[in-house]
Amino acid sequence: GEFLLSGPNALGMFVTCEGISQRPPLQWSSSVMATGFTFPYVSALDDEFITVHSILDQQQKQTIPFQGGKVMNNFEGRLFVASNKEVYSLVPVPVDKQIQALLHDKRVDEALALAKNAKRAGLSKDKFLKIYRRIQQQAGFIEFSQLRFKEAAELFKTGALDVRELINLFPLLLPANSNFTRSVPLLHEFADINQIVRHDKEKLAKCKEFLISYLKNIRCTRLTVGHRE
Repeated sequence: GEFLLSGPNALGMFVTCEGISQRPPLQWSSSVMATGFTFPYVSALDDEFITVHSILDQQQKQTIPFQGGKVMNNFEGRLFVASNKEVYSLVPVPVDKQIQALLHDKRVDEALALAKNAKRAGLSKDKFLKIYRRIQQQAGFIEFSQLRFKEAAELFKTGALDVRELINLFPLLLPANSNFTRSVPLLHEFADINQIVRHDKEKLAKCKEFLISYLKNIRCTRLTVGHRE
């Protein structure tokens, strides 16, 4: 029930059946001649480039040089673009690789938004839940490394993080008889807390305060089942 229309001033306008626009427009070039859609991306063809925008945040994500383009369209679920002499298929990078690339660049909000909509990109419910929880955990450690503790705590909780993954960052805090090993693949790239705080005592103290607060907060919840000791 939503349409993408060519609006004034080179804008791509999202409009519902009722004639209402419920999200910001896309900013195109003035010479767009064709578009194609592969969730969640709108590709637009002009006389020099193919531009790719996300409908999740309306931002431009990629620019591909392509001169002499004549037509772009979806055929049987695939996106094709053609010039007078050649036909190409535009193949999206798998969603999980897109998400990991965003996390690597610390673009947490974009990664979570894409992950939240990943089920609509063809993932099964079970795979979606497994991937989405892991992404929340990874995003939590990114927020933690930047000392955004409130955001980190929320992501750790909703992602059902094994608390030992967090405790393990602090040397000698796990019990001597613990046989815990980090998740594989790793949820973060840090050897220990010193790699995050870089021996800054004030930052280290804040991280320890967060750890204590977080453990106290979840101690009597289902998030610690099996790991309370």
